[in-house]
Amino acid sequence: MMCGNACKCEKMSRCISLTCFGKFLHTVIAGWDDSECVRTFDILNSHTAVNKNVKMIVNSKPGLHSRCEYEIRCYFRRIFLDHCQSINERAFWLTRILKPWPMVHQSRLLYILYGPTLEEEILWYELCENTPIDSEQSAKHFGELANALQILHCYPKEWSEDNIISVLDELTSSPDEWLAENVAHLLILCGDLITSKMLISKAINGRIMELSSITTSFCVVCVKNSFSLSYVMTMIQNILDAMDNGKKRLQFFNSVMDMFRELILDMHEFSDPEDTHGNDMYYMVTALAEFTKKIIQLAYKNSITL
Repeated sequence: MMCGNACKCEKMSRCISLTCFGKFLHTVIAGWDDSECVRTFDILNSHTAVNKNVKMIVNSKPGLHSRCEYEIRCYFRRIFLDHCQSINERAFWLTRILKPWPMVHQSRLLYILYGPTLEEEILWYELCENTPIDSEQSAKHFGELANALQILHCYPKEWSEDNIISVLDELTSSPDEWLAENVAHLLILCGDLITSKMLISKAINGRIMELSSITTSFCVVCVKNSFSLSYVMTMIQNILDAMDNGKKRLQFFNSVMDMFRELILDMHEFSDPEDTHGNDMYYMVTALAEFTKKIIQLAYKNSITL
């Protein structure tokens, strides 16, 4: 599938053949019509049999063909994506890669392309089991995924907002449900537009528990990274606006507070003295305190205004 030396190549991350070919290709096709670029894409994929390999991995258990997954990542990124000079150009090529496949496979491919890796392997279960230890690791894990979603969101010619939300929903459920804090990390990096649409979609569909879980996680992420909780308040207002009656809004607020309580009690009950994440309880309690302060300020803003 790759270059002529692929079978002998021990470290794909150090191989420059695909990068060189990618630069050459982008130089040659600069200024070409979209239809000509699509034809070039199809010819290259046919010649390298990449579609056969993609079909194999998207229909297999994640990680079963780890080398092939990483080769596909390198192939698409180094030839088509990494040399793009504009958002539209990258959106065009990313669309060519993803669109031929069903939604569930699109999210799988997106993770293969931009998900976290270690030693040339895709870390499929990392976001289902662990949370970033700091903002640097957060950016490393979620930055490229968020950027890819933003790029697709800026390409309405082929991606509707519903498409983006569906891919995002599938992405954060694969291969298992992501930890809520990781979903919050990704959404924050995706930006207000995508995040608002995602939360509003959940609100309209009555997914109160998911919303409360994400909201508490937003608070924790903001506290951990010293962000203002004003962002969370804006998202909450968007959620409330999408709910059609006061009963649902009250249910949402009660669910958020219940979620804080359950998470704190779980941390207290199941905490391990040797756990390296000893600050989790501190962050959770601080997040609850800061969230409560914000709610009180909003509820009594007329009484406490100087």
